[in-house]
Parts: sequence; C-alpha cells; structure tokens
Amino acid sequence: MLLRHTLRAGGRRLPPSLAPVRALSTLTASAIRGRPSASLLALPRILGLTLSGPSAVAPRASFSQNARDPVYKPLAIEDVQHFRTLLGPHDVITTFGDAPQDAGDALTSFNTDWTRHFRGQSQCALRPRTTEQVAQIMQYCHQQRLAVVPQGGNTGLNGGGIALFDEVVLSLGKMDQVRTFDPVAGTLVCDAGCILQTLDAYLEPHGYTMPLDLAAKGSCQIGGNVSTNAGGVHFIRHGSLHGNVLGLEVVLADGTVLHNLTTLAKDNTGYDLKHLFIGAEGTLGIVTGVAIKSAPLRRNKRVAVLGVSSMEKAQQILALSRTSLAECLSAFELWDDECMETLMERTRLPVKRPLADRHPFYLLVEISSTEESHLTERVGVYVNSLVGTDLATDGVLSQDQSQFRDLWNVREALPMGILGQACLTYDLTFTPDQFYSVVPVLRERLTQAGLYQGYQGGGIVQAVGGMGHFGDGNIHVAVALREQSREVANVVEPFVYEWTAENGGSISAEHGLGLLKVPYLRLAKPEPMIQVMRQMKAALDPLGILNPYKVLPPSRVQHT
Repeated sequence: MLLRHTLRAGGRRLPPSLAPVRALSTLTASAIRGRPSASLLALPRILGLTLSGPSAVAPRASFSQNARDPVYKPLAIEDVQHFRTLLGPHDVITTFGDAPQDAGDALTSFNTDWTRHFRGQSQCALRPRTTEQVAQIMQYCHQQRLAVVPQGGNTGLNGGGIALFDEVVLSLGKMDQVRTFDPVAGTLVCDAGCILQTLDAYLEPHGYTMPLDLAAKGSCQIGGNVSTNAGGVHFIRHGSLHGNVLGLEVVLADGTVLHNLTTLAKDNTGYDLKHLFIGAEGTLGIVTGVAIKSAPLRRNKRVAVLGVSSMEKAQQILALSRTSLAECLSAFELWDDECMETLMERTRLPVKRPLADRHPFYLLVEISSTEESHLTERVGVYVNSLVGTDLATDGVLSQDQSQFRDLWNVREALPMGILGQACLTYDLTFTPDQFYSVVPVLRERLTQAGLYQGYQGGGIVQAVGGMGHFGDGNIHVAVALREQSREVANVVEPFVYEWTAENGGSISAEHGLGLLKVPYLRLAKPEPMIQVMRQMKAALDPLGILNPYKVLPPSRVQHT
C-alpha cells in the first residue's frame, strides 16, 4: 500500500504528487570563478558558454600565471621516451616526436575540465596502471625537476586538475581495481582510479554503499574525491571523508611510497598522516590507493519538498528534522524563488515545478532506512510534526520511486539550468543562522551599483539566488546575467569572499581552491597557518613539482 500523507497550511490541501519528469543528466555543483590578482595568479575571466580559441574547447581562455616558473625543466623528447620505456607507447599520450596526427585531439580530454571552462597546456599525459609505475614516474620527474599534475576523473570545477603550462598530466584512470572487501566490517580497499558509481555497484549486492554521493559519480574517481575532500548531497548523513577514509596509499614527489592502507577502525600509533592528503588537491602527494568504510545500504527512501515563507522557518524545520528523523535524515537541501524561476525560464530540460505555487524558499528532505516499517514510522512522526504548524506553506511527499526521482531531478537541474547562460557562482559555507545572509547583501550591493533591479526588473543582472546543502551549511550563490559582464564580476569579487570571511564563513566549501581561489586563501586563513602549510609542502615536496600554482599562493621553494 502506498504511503500517503496530506500536509495542511491555512486550511489548504497540499498537492499529493508530482507530474512525471524524465531523468536528467545534470551538473549539481556550481562552477566557481575567481578574479585576477595583480600580485598572485592572473586568471582572466570569460563568462558565458561561447566557445572560442583555435581549438574551440574552452569558453574561458587558457589560464596563465604572470610567467612560467623557471625552476621547472621544460618537457623534452628524451623525457617522453623515458616515459614510453616505463609505461609502453599506448599509455603515453603526447604531441612530441613521432606522435600521431590526432595526438592533440587525444590530449584534449586531459587538458579540459568537466565544465569546459579551463584549457590546459600539457603536451604529455601518462596513464600508469600500478603504484610502482607511479613511483617510477615521480622518481624520474623529481630527478629532472619536471612538474606533474595528478588527475582523476577531471570533474573538478576550479581548475585543480588542469596543467597551466607544460606540466606532465598523470592520470589515474587505468588504476581501477578493487583490491579487497570485507563484508563483515564493510571496509573496501581499492585503486584511486576507481569510478565512484562503479564502487557503488560493486558494494550494492553486499548491502553496502559508498559514504558519499555526487552527481559526477559516473565519471569522478575515488582518488580525486579524497584529494578534494568531496562532500555531496548526503554529507549530513555520512559526514566528511576525513571520518570515512581509514587509510591511504600515497606516492610522494620523490617516488617514495607511503603504504598505509589499513582497515583498522582504531590506530593511534603516531601521526595520522592520511589527513594531510585528504583535501590537499594532489599538492602533497599522489593518492594511489584508498581504504574506506562503506555504509549500510538503505533501499527504502522517501523525499519531501516543502514550500517555506522565510529562512527562520527553514531553520526551524531543519532543527525539527534532525530530532524527529534522527538517523533517517539523509539529505536536506534548500533553494530560493529566484533560483527556481531562473531555472524554469532558462532550462530546456524537462523539469516541472514541484509545487503549484511560488514560494520564497524550497526545502528538499530525504528520509531513508534499511527497513520499510521503520521508515514508515519515522515519516509518520515527521509529517505529524509539520501538520497543524505554520512552518511549511506547502508540501509534497514522494509515494514511489518515480516521484522520488522527479523531486530530486528538480534540485539537480538547478545548477545546470541556471549556468546554461552567463552566470557567476560561489561555493561558500556558513553556520545555519548565516546560511542565506550573503544573498541579500549581494542583491543590495548590485542594486546600489545600478546592475540589479530585483528579479526580472531590468538591469544586466537577472537574478541573485542561493541553493545548496542547508543541512551542512554549504550554499551555492548564483548571480545570473543577461549577458557577459566584467563589471558585475568586479562588483561582486573579491567582496563576496571578504564578506564571507569577515562573517565567519568559508570561501570554499566542497570544490577546493584549485587555480581560481588561490588569490583569496589569505582571506580564509591567517598567515601563521599558511606558513605551516608551506612548511608541510616544503617537507613533502621540496622542489614544488606536485600540482604547481594550485592551493598555496606562489612562493617558490629554493633548491640547490
């Protein structure tokens, strides 16, 4: 029997179901754009999605620093020949020497990020198949002072996996084997190149799932997830990868291999080094193997979308959801009216409104359990806690898998629908009480600059909205433009980062720093902390050859 509940607000019956919406292939994370800095990285901004340049690959031009750091040796044919000796000719993609005419096209996938906003300049991509081969490559590159960019599924949004100059791209995609799985402990050990969705499919027959869920799971690799400390929509249930990764196998800049693929739940022998590499974006070492705790698979799920009149009520619903749903709460998403309306106007995707009327805010709440009876009980308690209150103005609860997907498709369509035209987006974190506060601040700033006159009120800015993972404080702020505009970017940046830092937020929630946010690290961290980071980098990578120009502001390490 289908579970049916009716929420009531002001005596009005709420819609019990949704019209079907076909499955979408969407981008759930917003693309982050940085601003050029005279003293740091000079990162030109190109807005919109018009292809440009001789290769017609990147809508943004190639990113460039003031100058290539001369400490690194330029790639030569002798280096390519050595790599071919190590890996064989088929796993060295290059335009050097007797390379085939289509070699440049083959390199395009390694030089272009998922958003197609970045174009790298690497002339050589390597595809090792074993940790030993990665170690041999790094030993040689360390000896020759060749810069290396580790690359996973290339689904990043900040340019962290793209070669800025002639760095060698080291792709982990051929390292894609599950090494061991313990069905009793639920611990998985695998190569870094394993695709997240493939690991989920491997675990499902055993009754487990991976402790993170991303829209890019069909392409992203677990090594890249670890290296960026990826979050995703189920962060509220699983928490950070810092709490789920048990051990790592890492190759250092000089080829040294750190073998630490422990599956022990407790190990207090010395410093827990794995945490250095989680979220380091490949600047301290190359993750080649991952030991991780999988989570029990919850096959029984419901999702509700609620219309809410204010952020205060959204906060109350979040608090109520945490207590009444407890361990069954697996996602808590929020988006505002301007995001919803911009999506409906811009998108060509077959998305329909989840609720009949417009609302200032929308909440998506996912509820899951391993047992149907337990889920039914929890959903009943949750719905009853909302009935008779004025917290939700409207609401709908999925009754089957089709409606479950339909509701999720609306949330997942938001970023791509809005980013389909010119748009600035920012990945930020705040406490729940500050979650949305940056949006009205930006609206006021753009209004005073004469660029925004309210939603659809004229001006070059069409909308200023917010969406994101309300359950963990991660908001994606979107400034939708009617046309490309550097003026708007200059009004918003670096102000949005400065305001975020001054109000206790983080300028990067789940997308890392990559290339784009390097100029703003000093807004987020005090100088003593940055100095400690530099010391860690110098200790593990004294030549600075691992993913140069990323994460830390430029400060060349002298080496004799």
